[in-house]
Formats: sequence, C-alpha cells, structure tokens
Amino acid sequence: MAAGNFASQTPHRKKLTSAALRAMWQSNSTPEVRELLWEIYRLQDIARQAHGVLTIARMWGIDKPFLARLNALDSALFGEPCLWERPVDWSAEEEHALKRLSRGRR
Repeated sequence: MAAGNFASQTPHRKKLTSAALRAMWQSNSTPEVRELLWEIYRLQDIARQAHGVLTIARMWGIDKPFLARLNALDSALFGEPCLWERPVDWSAEEEHALKRLSRGRR
C-alpha cells in the first residue's frame, strides 16, 4: 500500500449517514443496491475496527516515524458518520485493559 494522506485520497463528497443509505435503498431496492449496501456495511465495520486499533495505539504509544500516518488515519476516521452512529463496542475485558493503560500513562 502506498503511503499518503488518507483524507486527501477521497473525493470531496457528502458523507452518508445510515438514514441516507436507508433512503437510497427505499427508493432503489434492486439486488445490486442491496449488494452495495452490504459492502458499505462491511467497510464501515472495518472502519470501526481501525478506530479501535487507533485508540489502543494512542494509549500504548507509538514510535514517532509512524505518528504522521496514525494522525492521517485519525483525521480520516474522525468524520465518518458510521463511527458516531454505531461506536466501537468494547468488551468488558477490553474496557478494563484500556483503563489500566490510561492510568499507566498519567
């Protein structure tokens, strides 16, 4: 994968909420649109996973050479509606570990 700014690789289009995607499906419920919506859902799940890894990396600490790439990913993910509509679902064990990491960094 080529290095670069994640945000600048995306065309400047309006980001779609789940309500907007649902409206598209209701006005155009074809098998092709259904497949596209499943693909969008799958990619949104990957974005949620990336956001979780990003959270852990920030708490754990990251070497300076990778910080610019981490910041670019953070900026790209920050504006994604799917992360606000359905946040990362941390397990109780993960939440406990995150709290422990957070206390250790103070």
